[in-house]
Amino acid sequence: MLIEYYKGLEIYPEGKRKHIRDYENLKMYLHSEPKNAIERKENKETMALAKKILAIREAEYYQGKFDLKTTTKGIRRFLEFFREKAEERFDSPKNYGNWTAALIHFERCISPNGAISCLPKA
Repeated sequence: MLIEYYKGLEIYPEGKRKHIRDYENLKMYLHSEPKNAIERKENKETMALAKKILAIREAEYYQGKFDLKTTTKGIRRFLEFFREKAEERFDSPKNYGNWTAALIHFERCISPNGAISCLPKA
């Protein structure tokens, strides 16, 4: 059994399209023609395990563990983004103080679920 990861497509200048895919071999096999109840039971158990593994991989995808291309624009929360940028400036005490002060101000004024795309453009 294989899990196929569809990572989008590339369009070459000539107009050709190439689909980008990765595969994960689960190294599980089904009896193609089960002959008795034991083989049918093994097939059911193997399918159930494969579905569980697939559910885990889907959860990992939604958590961002794979570098998959998406066709829609990602929505990122502004406060999370700003907090990460502030932490990057931890080594510079004066600059870090300015960033943390701005973060405190933003936390008071902006909804925690506010996306970057929702902010007014300057």
